[in-house]
Amino acid sequence: MNDILKIENLTKTFHTDSFLKKEKVKTTALDNISFSVKKGESLGILGPNGAGKSTLLRIISAILLPTKGHININEKDLSENPSLLKSKIGYINSNQNSFFARLTGYENLSFFAVLYGVKEKDKKINDLFETFEIRDKRNSLFNTYSTGMKKRLSIMRALLHTPDILLFDEATDSIDPLFFEKIKTITKDLKDKGTTMVWATHRIEEVEFFCDRVIILDKGKIIYETVSDLSRESLIDKMKNNHIKN
Repeated sequence: MNDILKIENLTKTFHTDSFLKKEKVKTTALDNISFSVKKGESLGILGPNGAGKSTLLRIISAILLPTKGHININEKDLSENPSLLKSKIGYINSNQNSFFARLTGYENLSFFAVLYGVKEKDKKINDLFETFEIRDKRNSLFNTYSTGMKKRLSIMRALLHTPDILLFDEATDSIDPLFFEKIKTITKDLKDKGTTMVWATHRIEEVEFFCDRVIILDKGKIIYETVSDLSRESLIDKMKNNHIKN
């Protein structure tokens, strides 16, 4: 099966002001990483806070530009046609500021559906409210939603345009146990239909439940990759060993 997503020698550095030094401080968030993901595969990017996971997903979704390196989607370079390739991606994060606080949940999704060029958007939006079990909140203002409902709306937005690749950035934080089970059912259905998923998380249970393969990222570098043993004990052991070495 062909690779739908390929990351080649990706590096991202940030330069920030320092109160103690005149020159800017250089921070390397991603350090020359490479990997690929096959169509329909579910890949976990596991690592502690500050490992570079969110930076990686923001670059794949074309929110950030890399310092160097390439991202290929279906063998096409993202940098050469970002608007076209972004239509293939659904990105889920915890940034509540990406929604309009004084619009209803329905109005928010309608706005983004127009941006994505979604056909039969009203039906699509209504179906999502049904699937995610918050139909009774469709006409409530976004700023009245609980944290968990806002996370549901973020996932719903990512599914509006039926993307080929879904990027989950700490996607199950603030989701109650019952809806966690619902997410397992929804993502299994998406996987059966050939959707590729990348899960960036510090929660090992996400990797255990959702992923076929895991990459452990720490300090911007890939330190381990496995398909054979995704158990909690094995993954914790690998992360501990890397911490001791460093």
